[in-house]
Amino acid sequence: MYPLRFVSQIVCRNARLIAQPASKRYTLSTRRLFSSTTLARASESTGPDPKLLAALRKTTFVRKLADSPKALEALMNFTKIMHEKGVDLASGKPPSGMQMMRLAANSEFREAASTMVEELKKAGVDLKSKEVMEELMSVKKDFDGGSGSQ
Repeated sequence: MYPLRFVSQIVCRNARLIAQPASKRYTLSTRRLFSSTTLARASESTGPDPKLLAALRKTTFVRKLADSPKALEALMNFTKIMHEKGVDLASGKPPSGMQMMRLAANSEFREAASTMVEELKKAGVDLKSKEVMEELMSVKKDFDGGSGSQ
């Protein structure tokens, strides 16, 4: 008998709360007067690190790329298409598996990728070359290792 009495008290109390005007009901929003969230503030974009750019300019990869305007244009078109398809290259995070699948299924992306690879080969840059990868990785390692602005 006790549980039934307890349930009936809850039902009656809830019915009274519903029957009251909205101004007399106690809700979470009427009791909470202070906010504890911080203000969101915009910050200036810092742009690329000048030391990193100087280190990259010394690489043969970038010099060959600078000597070939068509290769540079193909690379810029490729990055533009990736950005349009939702890949954020500035964050440094690689695209997710689902994004990679969507990109691979997109004919515009595949065409831009093949054009970029062709133009880079014409410019004398082989992305699969061990030397190119070692050169770029050494710049990254030097920059991440403390010679950058950290």
